[in-house]
Amino acid sequence: VKARRGRGFGHPLESIDQQKLRRLHLLVNEYAAQRRSWAAGCRVDVVSVVLGPGSLDGVIAPDIEHLQDVTL
Repeated sequence: VKARRGRGFGHPLESIDQQKLRRLHLLVNEYAAQRRSWAAGCRVDVVSVVLGPGSLDGVIAPDIEHLQDVTL
């Protein structure tokens, strides 16, 4: 999950590059190898949250994107 206030520093998904995805997949594979019964339904999802003016006090809903099963 990556959150940002506004888009002044770019969209949160822009911070998820190939190197970061590769690291996540390596960690997931290592974790799954240690817990064999857990590994069957394993996947990597990415969630971005952009908080605009008023979203912290509930006036405006944040912009949320959910990418499922992100691969390299």
